[in-house]
Amino acid sequence: MRCKISVVLSVFLALCLLSSLSSCKKEEETTTKSYLSGTLSVGNPPPYCKGNDSIKFVLSGVYYPSTDTDTTRTIGIYYTLTDIQTTNDTVFNALTNPYKEGCSFSVCMKDSVGLYTATITAYPSASDYYYATSESVEISVVDDYESIPEISPYAVASAPEDLYTDPRDGRVYALVNAGGNVWMNRNLAYMGTADKPLGTPYGGYGCMAYIFGVYYTQGEALQACPEGWVLPSEADWDALGGIAGDLMVDGYFNSETKLWEYWPKVKITNKYGFGLISAGYCNPESLKSSGELEYGALWTADTELVGGIQYGVYKYVYVEDSDVKRGLMAPEDIAMPVRCIKRK
Repeated sequence: MRCKISVVLSVFLALCLLSSLSSCKKEEETTTKSYLSGTLSVGNPPPYCKGNDSIKFVLSGVYYPSTDTDTTRTIGIYYTLTDIQTTNDTVFNALTNPYKEGCSFSVCMKDSVGLYTATITAYPSASDYYYATSESVEISVVDDYESIPEISPYAVASAPEDLYTDPRDGRVYALVNAGGNVWMNRNLAYMGTADKPLGTPYGGYGCMAYIFGVYYTQGEALQACPEGWVLPSEADWDALGGIAGDLMVDGYFNSETKLWEYWPKVKITNKYGFGLISAGYCNPESLKSSGELEYGALWTADTELVGGIQYGVYKYVYVEDSDVKRGLMAPEDIAMPVRCIKRK
């Protein structure tokens, strides 16, 4: 008899356990969250800006799944921005002022050079059923003089008379005496006029024009220097001695990114205060840049005929090599920075 009772009791307990597990499973299923559909897009905020610039974020791309028929559900937006807005700042409230496709908000950047990360989060009003979704973008705040302080004309020039101000745009350059000529100490930043633009800044971002210099085709380069200045010839470059380290500057972009990686056979001395940086080059059509942090390439005024084709001559420094090199390129197929000289 005891044996029968024991069996019945065991069966009862097993049924209770199964019932309990089934109940837990159902409860777990009802509380498991889903993800919002789509991918949050924040538009095309620029990766570079000046301090105190207002950066606009245009929102789209995230929504409730089509299987969710509850039309009362809405979505809100909040953001954080490193070193500026470190707690969640709600810009669209999911309950009282919900986000809609294409709506936007702006953020004022900090007036201090550096790399900042903006994280924008879309959160559901039905937070018990759905997870929030986020998108992060990096934005560098730049400054004409502080982003690469080693080539600031005021740091290079020893006296006011060693400074030159381009009357066309007010940009200031230190004067460097080298190779029998007077050189500007940094890449030319002139972008022409509204009715006749000239060249393109790095990535098309105007705030980078004075920092990396403007990129020109050779045809544009021949027009770019201010009155009294000219584009140097290959012979002018050769007069500098051909040692790459004598021209290169050991500096950082925004105090974070080293401009020239260290290589044992390259001794960076910046002998003349020339301040050559690794600004690379770009495609003048797509504005896609290449060779940053590896090449310092600049046009000369010379051309060379090869196989019946006229090529432009440029001089360049490659991060791993100790000598200044020579290259040929179709004049309109590539854009590079330039230096201007005044012959004595």
